[in-house]
Amino acid sequence: MVVVVAACGLSIAAGEPPSFAATGICAQQPRDAVAQLCADSNTDMLGAFYTLVYPTVRYGAGSFPGAEAFNSTTFYFGSTLTQNLDFGLHVTYNGTTTSYSPYWVDETSSFVLHPIGPATTAPDGRNHSFMILPHCGGCNTWDVFYDFNIVGTSRAAPTNRSRDMVTGWDLSGEFGKVSFANTQNHVQWLDPANLFEQFDTTWVSTRHPDGDCRAGADPEFCFKFTTNISTVTDATVTRVSSWDVAKSIVKPGQSAAARQDTAAPAPAPVLRTLNGVDQMLLDRCLNADPAGCLATVPGLAACIHSRLICNQRGAAQTARPASSAVVAMDRDDALAAAHAFAASHGGAATQSEMVAWPSRYGTVAPNVYLSPDDAARPVWVVHGDGAVQELTGDHGVRHGYTLAFDQSSSELVYACLGQACPAPHPVSVSSPDSP
Repeated sequence: MVVVVAACGLSIAAGEPPSFAATGICAQQPRDAVAQLCADSNTDMLGAFYTLVYPTVRYGAGSFPGAEAFNSTTFYFGSTLTQNLDFGLHVTYNGTTTSYSPYWVDETSSFVLHPIGPATTAPDGRNHSFMILPHCGGCNTWDVFYDFNIVGTSRAAPTNRSRDMVTGWDLSGEFGKVSFANTQNHVQWLDPANLFEQFDTTWVSTRHPDGDCRAGADPEFCFKFTTNISTVTDATVTRVSSWDVAKSIVKPGQSAAARQDTAAPAPAPVLRTLNGVDQMLLDRCLNADPAGCLATVPGLAACIHSRLICNQRGAAQTARPASSAVVAMDRDDALAAAHAFAASHGGAATQSEMVAWPSRYGTVAPNVYLSPDDAARPVWVVHGDGAVQELTGDHGVRHGYTLAFDQSSSELVYACLGQACPAPHPVSVSSPDSP
């Protein structure tokens, strides 16, 4: 099904799919422990729509605390594939629990991670959607939507269009001892006629290495995925409906067996209508066919065009708890959390110098759409000068980083990696490891 949307305004139109010549982005970025579908277009892509159900991710005995898994879609700018918008699910294993957090990354002059709402300790088994639309006609910035609610606007990119997209899984820190049931990534792209289109199957390639699964091999490096491209046929053209991936913990010399999860029922929305959108119809559509909601739910297209809150349940799920009057995280705690972040992302466990200062969430992340309460939320900001690896993409090395932690929950709410990140506050302290 083709869903129709216009940048900075929605419309219904007819159009033919563009000609396509795949150049092999999957081959350009060879990686281990990934299961990804890549599309390389010779026609401009102006936006993207991505739907998935969050699975339960399980880590086996002896897994490394701090291990991460990302199921995301990446919208690249330029032929170097170094600048992009990335959005999806971020899973972190904490040693005893596993956290789940939707996010978006703005990678241009620096790598900036924006978690969307508070992390949870269990997935809800429901469809979730991400969408990026041009901020305005001809703009080289994009508005980012999660479950049809706007959550932020990107910084300026070098161009206002893309030719390359990637969707799928990327494991980091733990490869073999990770399992999850079958996931389906439904991805569409916005063409110059303002149509959301599915990819022609002749336009895509995949990468999903097995690692070393020979008998007697190290089980940590046996990370076999089960993959499939589900398709639909439109006249004479076969298109990608979804990129399907499952993973079991497989001992070298054995075969994989996919596991299935069941979704838990969710409560119905409280409001009948919000900003002109029938919430009951939207809820049913999100459960059945999120890609069709813009065309079938009355008022949703107009709400998106006006950049309003369109999904009550989605807004409630991403709302952060009220800040506690009792500060749970002090400066030393924030410095320790920054040390832990650096250590788990390729940096030294002890940095030569870190500085920390108090601030507000809205000050640190001005391009994120926040409620007044969240914008005023007290945070600790920590700046370090060491080298750390990017969390997504090619995991390139960035020098210097600025992190923000919610003072009440101690949760990371912002991460900027690179020399273009915010500079330290004039009033600072050295880290506990400094003399």
